Amino acid sequence: MQNLKVFLVEDDEIYSMILAQKLKVFGNFFVSTFATGESALEHLGQHPNIDVVILDYDLPGISGLETLTEIQKMQHKA
Repeated sequence: MQNLKVFLVEDDEIYSMILAQKLKVFGNFFVSTFATGESALEHLGQHPNIDVVILDYDLPGISGLETLTEIQKMQHKA
């Protein structure tokens, strides 16, 4: 089975590093981390074949909920 591609959007750098490491080691996932919703959306536009997005709700800039709304809009356009 191919590794799932995960976008982890979390502004707490330490928590993000720990969670990404656990996903890579125990879940065998390919993980890309982002500190803001804006940066995740920018990269999602360049790499649309992401399997899972894990969003923090309280992000700097646009919130996790707003980021999710934008992701859904991108999926409807595809």
